[in-house]
Formats: sequence, C-alpha cells, structure tokens
Amino acid sequence: MYTNPTLEAAILADPSDEAPYLVYGDWLQQQGDPTGELVTVQHALATDPEDPDLLKLEAELMERYAEHFFGPAHPFSEHDHPLRQEVDRWRRQPGWPAIGWCFGYALTNWRNGFLHSLFFDTGFYCGPDNSQGGEAAAEILSGLLGQPSARFVQEIVVGEIWGDDGEGPELGRALAAIAAAPCARVVHTIRLVGGDHDISGVSCDASALWGRCPALEELTLYGGQIQLGEPDTSTLRRLAIHSGSLDGEVVRRIGAARWPRLQRLELWLGCEEYGGSSSVADLMPILQGEGFPELRWLGLMNGEFGDEICRVLPSAAILPQLEALDLTMGILTDAGARVLIEHADQLSHLELSLDGYFSDEIADTLRGLGFRVSVRGDADEEYRYTEVGE
Repeated sequence: MYTNPTLEAAILADPSDEAPYLVYGDWLQQQGDPTGELVTVQHALATDPEDPDLLKLEAELMERYAEHFFGPAHPFSEHDHPLRQEVDRWRRQPGWPAIGWCFGYALTNWRNGFLHSLFFDTGFYCGPDNSQGGEAAAEILSGLLGQPSARFVQEIVVGEIWGDDGEGPELGRALAAIAAAPCARVVHTIRLVGGDHDISGVSCDASALWGRCPALEELTLYGGQIQLGEPDTSTLRRLAIHSGSLDGEVVRRIGAARWPRLQRLELWLGCEEYGGSSSVADLMPILQGEGFPELRWLGLMNGEFGDEICRVLPSAAILPQLEALDLTMGILTDAGARVLIEHADQLSHLELSLDGYFSDEIADTLRGLGFRVSVRGDADEEYRYTEVGE
C-alpha cells in the first residue's frame, strides 16, 4: 500500500470524519492501489448497505487483494480448522457485520477502506501441535496491526491468547503489541474479554499502554494477576477491571490518581481464596470522590465485603454525583441491605443494582424502594461466594 503522510495526518486529526478518507482514497487510486477503490465502495455502502452490486464488488476486492489488505494468511485459515469454526461463530454475534474477515484468529470490521474494529483470539490453537504460546500469538497480532490497512484501527477486542510452556494466558503481550502498533495513536477502545481459561490463571500488565495511546477512552482489563502500571488518566472515560482476585494495590492506585474525564468505573474485586486482597479501606479514596469529578456510574462488584461497603456508603462524598451504583456479583446480606433501607432517602436518585443472600422480607423491601434486586441465595445459606473467583 502506498502512503501519504500529509493525507494520513488529516485522518489522524479526526478519524471519525469521512472526508479525509475520500481524499486519501482518490490519491490511492491514482497510484494504482486497490485500497482506493475499497474506500469508494465502502463509503457508498455506508449509505446503502444492502446494495447487491456494491456488496459483490467489496467481496471481490477483499478476495482478490487479500494479502494486500491483511498480509500473508496464517496456517489457521483453513475452513475446517477448529479455531476457524470458532471465529466464524463470533462473526454471527450482534455488532459484528457479515463482511468481517478472518484468517482463523481475527475478525475485522472495515470502514472507508481501512480496518476499523478487530476481534482477536487464538485460544488454545496457537500452533499445529498446540505448542506455540503467548509470544507467537502476540506476533500474529502485531503482524496484523502492522499492515497499512490497520493503521487507523479504533476498536480492539482481545479474547484469549495462551502463555508459553503451558502457562495461562498472558494478555499483557497483546496490550504491548497494540501499544507498539501504528494504530496506537487513534485507538479509542481496548477490551480484554478472556476466553475459556479460568480468569484466575490469566495475567495482564497494562503498563505498555500509557503514553502510547493518546486517544484511549475505554479500557477493559481481564485477569487474575493484573498490573495497572502508572496509568495515563487524562483521556479515559470508561475503565473496567474484571478479576476474580484483584490486588488491593491496583484499587489503591486507582483511588490515588485523578481522572478528569472518567464517567464509568467498574471493579470486580474478587475473593481472597484466589488471591484477592482489596478491602473497603482501599475503596475509600474512590468513595471520597476527589479525583473523580465526572464519575456517574460506579460498580463495586464481585466482592466479599459488600456489607462493609454498604456501611460506608451513606457518608460517601461521591454519592450525590452518581447516577448508578452496581453492587452485584458479590456477597451482600441482610445486614448490608438494612443499612441501604435505613438511608434510602440518600440513595433515591440512584439506579441501584443489588444481588445477594437476602431474606424474602428484605428483598421485597428493597424492591419496594425501587432498587433493582436479585437474590443469589438464602439469607441463612452457610456457603457464600462471589460470582467470579476461579
């Protein structure tokens, strides 16, 4: 693919503006680059997505110039490979258009001639004999993101990539590959969603992202051993950390930082049995709200100390500015629920979601206050557990 730094700079200035893509497409057609024709076709499809002639032309371009757009095909591109079948299943999920393309490890969504969204998951099938691990998977991802057609990727979802020598998935390698790719300048959404492997066996270090992704607005991390590093908090609007064993240090680091644009924060706290070490004391800087001027949605979820959270909520300085509070997936009992009932007037402005080990009487009272309530188990149940641990 030909490159024109001046025209690319116009796209990078506002990747959502279609006009610079069209100018770039015209220039690419003049150079004989098929990407230029793809820009024209996909721009027209945005207006008429069901046009049969345009769809046929788009498919023909993708087929004829596959290596030009995607680079060399990976060995998993055979239709009968199990992973190919799995990615084809993802293709049928809502939000991923049928025109997506896969080589057995990736599903892509294109706009204006360039890759816009990517779902990447090598799963267990990282080699013909399942011997290649996280480094090989990260190399595959890096190679795909290094293609000229991927220079403006804005949304990346990573499923499961396996570690080396039989270890669990190391998703930090995927984040490092993203941070080193040309698209790091424009990517605004990165979501790690995990796979079939137990969450406690997944490790994730997000340190490589900071300073490399200046447009990043939404980040979802996933794993048991999570390292946040020194986060660049200036652009993030949404941060979610999904864990069955969140370290208290991560919670403290979040509470100590200032998040000028953060609107949604979701923390799965996890349980001590699998290595979780956070406490209500670690959450207090968040509940005081000094570093969270725009926060409107707060999830303190999947924790073992829901009752303790309820006890400090009435005095939480952040409470008046919140619009929604989620305390689901964890251990919450009648004891914590009674605190919420007693202070219901302070919570009446919230969309409050709860689930726990409630008696019928307490559950009915909570629902009567307008809270969204589900019952995970009987109030007298001896064994109580978070929804996600192992």
